[in-house]
Amino acid sequence: MRHQAFAIVLLIGALVRGLATITYWPAFWFFDGARYINVSRNWVPDAQRPFGYSAILRLFDWTGSLATVTIAQHLLGLGIATGLYAFLRHRGVATWLAVLGAAPISLDAYQITIEHYILAETFFTAMLLGSLGLLLWRRQPSVGMMAGAGLLLALAGLTRTIGLSLVAIVLCYAVIRRMSWRHLVLFILAWSIPLAGYASWYHQEHGVYELGQYEGRFLYGRVTTFADCDQLTTLTAAQRKLCPAERLGKRELPSAYVWSKAKPQQQFPRVSDDPIFAGFARAAIVHQPLDYAYTVLTETLGYFGVRDYPICPGDWEMPDTKQVHCHPRMSGNHGFDTELASPAYREPGTLTAIMHSYQRYVYLPGMLWGVLIVVTVWAAVSGALQRRRRRGGGRVAKGCVASGPGSSAADNGADAVLLATLSLALLVLAVATSMFIYRYGVITLALLPPAGALAWHQSQSRLQWKVAEASDVVQRVRERQNV
Repeated sequence: MRHQAFAIVLLIGALVRGLATITYWPAFWFFDGARYINVSRNWVPDAQRPFGYSAILRLFDWTGSLATVTIAQHLLGLGIATGLYAFLRHRGVATWLAVLGAAPISLDAYQITIEHYILAETFFTAMLLGSLGLLLWRRQPSVGMMAGAGLLLALAGLTRTIGLSLVAIVLCYAVIRRMSWRHLVLFILAWSIPLAGYASWYHQEHGVYELGQYEGRFLYGRVTTFADCDQLTTLTAAQRKLCPAERLGKRELPSAYVWSKAKPQQQFPRVSDDPIFAGFARAAIVHQPLDYAYTVLTETLGYFGVRDYPICPGDWEMPDTKQVHCHPRMSGNHGFDTELASPAYREPGTLTAIMHSYQRYVYLPGMLWGVLIVVTVWAAVSGALQRRRRRGGGRVAKGCVASGPGSSAADNGADAVLLATLSLALLVLAVATSMFIYRYGVITLALLPPAGALAWHQSQSRLQWKVAEASDVVQRVRERQNV
């Protein structure tokens, strides 16, 4: 069987997910999930979170169990792994390399843990990859595929707002690939129409044309770690009330300044106050750009290091303890509800020990994320050199090495760079607009390994091209000698 190795990887991933479902029934609890569920029942766009994931949860409400959501998310995780493998094989990537490219999303314990939360990450990942799949499946996608890619990218943005920023990267890629204006217009229309419709709905409910009204608060939380109010001379009287009471170096995490009732932001409880927070944040960034850049850089690098996080790293690890603090808490098993279980932990036992041990050893280390980015950049440079050589002529230069239907080795390099760029953008944007939380980085498991696989395949294609070129030179020398 050509796909036996991947079938084994997928089977192991399914078994681990099955054990996680049985061991931690029905779901892990996080306060974001409670809000998603409440919004799904009110059916009103929320100021804090986009409505996409709440709309999905509404589809499961009738089942009366949160387990149906986590099971669906586990199945979706396996589906994402299968889609990645199929895409890589379609691109001509060797079977063993395609398996490596898809294995992290199937086996990584942190991915499986996040699938077991009532959180938007899994569906967001699926929508983003669906958009990219339509965009990259062919060398020149059809107009229908471009429209579908734009629609799915918009839905991803309405599931997690960070997805809205990715459209600029995708459009740059489309322009570089010299896609026709018709393709670009259809993509933009398919992306913008759902967002315009959502903004109109939001206006109908809240009186403003927005997709949400909490981004200013999140950005305010980001800058509180370094904002020095003595330097912020342009603050208004209202904005100055937001200056943290704690001195620099003694401040809490950004999340405390967004959610804690004991912090100065509670003076402005209305969603319409969001511009006050945004103004404070902009002033801090403008007056202290180096501090902001240093904060974003150092926290982004945290994704590529060891898992020594400043905020509850155990939240994303399958627990084997009665401890509730900094470990996943259990959702109640009393219907499709938002309450915590009582007690909020799973009694330690054989299954919890197995799952916790699995988590300790089966994950993609952060340092490998950095290696994959380096490999991808290297492939991009070598791909550019390869295209330049091909333009120079040579009897084997054109079409020397096939890379799969509708693609070339150079295409694989360009697509690898796109995936790696999107990965890095998601990490940087999460830190730059909110804070470092490991769950925001797990999506890279669906982007960086395939990028690395495409990059490695592209580099091997270039090597084969050089070997063929050398053989051609030898052949020409022999032909001259025989004349």
